[in-house]
Amino acid sequence: MQTIWKKGWSWILLLSAIPSVYILHIYLSWTSASTILGLISCYIVGANSKEKGWVREYALLAIVALLLTLFIPVKTLYFFSWSFTVLFFWAMVTGPKSPLLLPILFFMSPIFQFVVQVFSFPIRLQLSSWAGSILKHLIKDLKVEGNVISNSGAEFSIDEVCMGLNMVVVSLLLGVVIWSLGARFQRKSPPLHHLPFWLYFLILMVCNVVMNLFRIVAIVLFKSMPGTWHHEAIGLISLLVYVVLPLIWMARFRKPTNSVASKSSPTHHALNYALPLFLILVAVKVIQRDQQASIPNPLSSKSFEGYQVNSVNNTTLELMDQLSLVYVKANPNWYQADHNPQICWKASGYVLGDIKYVSINGKKCYQGVLKKGAELMYTVWWYSNKKDRTLSQFEWRWKQFTGAPPFNLINITVKREADLQAACLKFEQVKELN
Repeated sequence: MQTIWKKGWSWILLLSAIPSVYILHIYLSWTSASTILGLISCYIVGANSKEKGWVREYALLAIVALLLTLFIPVKTLYFFSWSFTVLFFWAMVTGPKSPLLLPILFFMSPIFQFVVQVFSFPIRLQLSSWAGSILKHLIKDLKVEGNVISNSGAEFSIDEVCMGLNMVVVSLLLGVVIWSLGARFQRKSPPLHHLPFWLYFLILMVCNVVMNLFRIVAIVLFKSMPGTWHHEAIGLISLLVYVVLPLIWMARFRKPTNSVASKSSPTHHALNYALPLFLILVAVKVIQRDQQASIPNPLSSKSFEGYQVNSVNNTTLELMDQLSLVYVKANPNWYQADHNPQICWKASGYVLGDIKYVSINGKKCYQGVLKKGAELMYTVWWYSNKKDRTLSQFEWRWKQFTGAPPFNLINITVKREADLQAACLKFEQVKELN
């Protein structure tokens, strides 16, 4: 190791870590379960690489991600470019590393948690329906409404926590580690682009759905409230029975194919210096871009009859009257995270539950209940660009990607559920926003 740190490129790499940590300190929580488990999984898989590994490929991925970072202003791309750079130098120093590190990076990244949190809502509704169908044969006084299941007065909201967001991350990381260890024991492993690997992960996703379904059934059946030891025990047993054991069986008994042995890593003199320098230059560009003021929302200077108007963070309009609080949040790009209530209201200390599809004034929208201590509010939301209205994350992103006008997230909140219809009707009369 002393010989390594005598080389100039190692100090440049260390220097590049300073702006990288500055950029990622808000984006990536270093103490979160997904980050810690992801780092452990990276070490296990990287240290046990016996199949053909990558060196130049990681450098190429880092360069591509860095170039994209210059043009697409998202922290996710910088996270991946920084990660690929670290993997390249790790592989260069200790030998080629398995491409299995790629799915680990994705599963531990905040973008994966965002995808699961936001895009899994239809899955949670379907899981609630399936669980309700099973439990109706076991419980007489069972009620299922949206993502809420009630058992004799005990309510269980099937949100991303109850669905087991951390358990989904854990199971996927375990899936990669088990596949890697199975390859080591057999000394053979099919490459990532071969069918067995994708079938393995397809079955892993099915196991996740089954695990969460029976976990929900058991939690409701035994009235295991969050925070109790039996609630956590049910989760661990479900993970073991429906994910870990099937994956061990598949990884151990799958039909192997011959692999190519790892070769010694060549010395990439040009990349050793160029890649960390490029990382520093891009980091400076990203920091400068973050410090630039965003373009004010042109609607923030307008007045709307019956509302008091405020501009929030230059991209969000806040409309207030005696009846409701309305947020009109711009979604400038299809690839960026939107400010949906499942994230923003929780960041304000509220618990969002009882989410369901409703029809108000003949138009579909999401409805949920916001709770914070004794405070109780009712909120609805949808996506609109004046021309189209949708509830689907996939639909508005696809339409915006294919050239449709930018969508806005419309979020209306009232204190009484009976006021939702009047509040929505009043907002829909504002022609500039509809």
